[in-house]
Amino acid sequence: MHKTAAVSKSIVFPGRKSRFAKYPWQTVDVGDSFLSFDNDTELEFRGLAYRAGKRLGRKFSVRKTLEGLRVWRIA
Repeated sequence: MHKTAAVSKSIVFPGRKSRFAKYPWQTVDVGDSFLSFDNDTELEFRGLAYRAGKRLGRKFSVRKTLEGLRVWRIA
């Protein structure tokens, strides 16, 4: 006779953690900006901004500042 595992209900499935979710792409209004708090290179962060813009139908611009990499929502 085989033992069967107990069935658990109402346990939330853990979502994938993505770099997309680390930044406030969806909540940034036109003219607002935020800093990258990771050690992303400028090229990596520009890629993230481009993909976020494509996914959300928005445009972002990344600039290197004295504080670090900053992204603005421009459209």
